[in-house]
Amino acid sequence: MPSQAQKCHLVVAYGDRNEERRQRERYEATAAFVRDNAQIFGWPDTLAELATSEAHSSLLVETFEDARVVPPDAITSCRLDIELEVDAAPRACRNFMELCATHTNKQGVRLSYKETAFHRFVRGFCIQGGDVNGRGGDSIYGGTFKDERGGLKLGHSFGSISMANGGRDTNRSQFFICLSRDERNPSIDGKHVVVGRVTNDDGLLFLGRMDEELGQGDGETPAQDVYVVDSGACSS
Repeated sequence: MPSQAQKCHLVVAYGDRNEERRQRERYEATAAFVRDNAQIFGWPDTLAELATSEAHSSLLVETFEDARVVPPDAITSCRLDIELEVDAAPRACRNFMELCATHTNKQGVRLSYKETAFHRFVRGFCIQGGDVNGRGGDSIYGGTFKDERGGLKLGHSFGSISMANGGRDTNRSQFFICLSRDERNPSIDGKHVVVGRVTNDDGLLFLGRMDEELGQGDGETPAQDVYVVDSGACSS
């Protein structure tokens, strides 16, 4: 009898984090200026309201140097809803789900996918991340754990999520999201345990857009920041 479906999520973002911080600082400073001077200039109390008026916006830009009227837009983000393949790979799925929810190991160290970076990107193939400790990753079991035959039998397709490894039975926390739209992917099929698949349309569209827009850096590194903003797990 199939197990109860288990789901988790990752909120993934890409873009220029430094530019996002600069934009946010400008936007917040502008919002504070509007609040402090609304009565003097006859403006609405909030920047969001002021931005709807071209006349008010023009006066603001003339009055406040380096004003930013629109919210920060250097980062694009989306929630990826993931259904886990618990029947095929229960140990790998438990590891992935607990790291989404944040796991505390026997040494009292918190391990989580939150705020981890995606360090490898190959356009049209995959994006890889999940280093939860800055040393290549760790699992909830402490170190590596074995491949599960059921997870190896599952094929890769666009939006599938699999454990990254350094060879047979070397799973830890690192994972990759498949960006290939090919029906078969012989370079990874049967070699990596599939733990789940992105199921929401918004998430799949986001992955496609990211694959097209994300610049290729040196080697297989992304040219922009790609990271997990938030993550969590739930049963349904």
